Amino acid sequence: MVMMGEAKSCQKVYHVPKNACDNRECAIDCRGTYGAASSGRCGGQNKPDDICVCTYPC
Repeated sequence: MVMMGEAKSCQKVYHVPKNACDNRECAIDCRGTYGAASSGRCGGQNKPDDICVCTYPC
Protein backbone atom coordinates (compact mmCIF):
# COMPACT_ATOMS: atom_id res chain seq x y z
CA MET A 1 0.00 0.00 0.00
CA VAL A 2 1.58 3.26 -1.12
CA MET A 3 0.40 6.63 0.13
CA MET A 4 0.68 9.60 -2.16
CA GLY A 5 3.37 12.08 -1.14
CA GLU A 6 4.71 9.63 1.42
CA ALA A 7 8.19 10.13 2.82
CA LYS A 8 10.71 7.41 2.19
CA SER A 9 10.09 4.40 4.38
CA CYS A 10 12.41 1.80 5.83
CA GLN A 11 11.67 -1.71 6.97
CA LYS A 12 12.90 -3.66 9.95
CA VAL A 13 12.20 -7.38 10.18
CA TYR A 14 11.87 -9.21 13.48
CA HIS A 15 11.81 -12.95 13.78
CA VAL A 16 8.94 -14.15 15.94
CA PRO A 17 9.49 -17.16 18.22
CA LYS A 18 7.40 -20.27 17.54
CA ASN A 19 6.00 -18.73 14.30
CA ALA A 20 3.42 -16.96 16.44
CA CYS A 21 3.24 -13.57 14.76
CA ASP A 22 0.06 -11.62 15.48
CA ASN A 23 -0.66 -8.66 13.18
CA ARG A 24 -2.07 -6.56 15.99
CA GLU A 25 0.83 -7.18 18.36
CA CYS A 26 3.31 -6.70 15.53
CA ALA A 27 1.80 -3.29 14.71
CA ILE A 28 1.77 -2.26 18.39
CA ASP A 29 5.40 -3.27 18.81
CA CYS A 30 6.43 -1.31 15.73
CA ARG A 31 4.60 1.81 16.89
CA GLY A 32 6.20 1.46 20.30
CA THR A 33 9.65 1.28 18.75
CA TYR A 34 9.39 3.60 15.74
CA GLY A 35 6.56 5.95 16.68
CA ALA A 36 2.97 6.54 15.59
CA ALA A 37 3.81 6.93 11.90
CA SER A 38 5.05 3.36 11.66
CA SER A 39 3.09 0.21 10.94
CA GLY A 40 3.72 -3.48 11.20
CA ARG A 41 2.39 -6.67 9.72
CA CYS A 42 3.26 -10.32 9.78
CA GLY A 43 4.92 -12.09 6.90
CA GLY A 44 7.44 -14.71 5.92
CA GLN A 45 7.32 -17.97 4.02
CA ASN A 46 6.04 -20.00 6.95
CA LYS A 47 2.45 -20.36 8.03
CA PRO A 48 1.77 -19.33 10.70
CA ASP A 49 3.93 -16.29 10.03
CA ASP A 50 7.40 -16.22 11.50
CA ILE A 51 8.32 -12.56 11.07
CA CYS A 52 6.98 -9.13 11.98
CA VAL A 53 7.84 -6.47 9.40
CA CYS A 54 7.93 -2.88 10.65
CA THR A 55 7.63 -0.09 8.09
CA TYR A 56 8.58 3.36 9.35
CA PRO A 57 9.52 6.80 7.98
CA CYS A 58 13.25 7.34 7.66
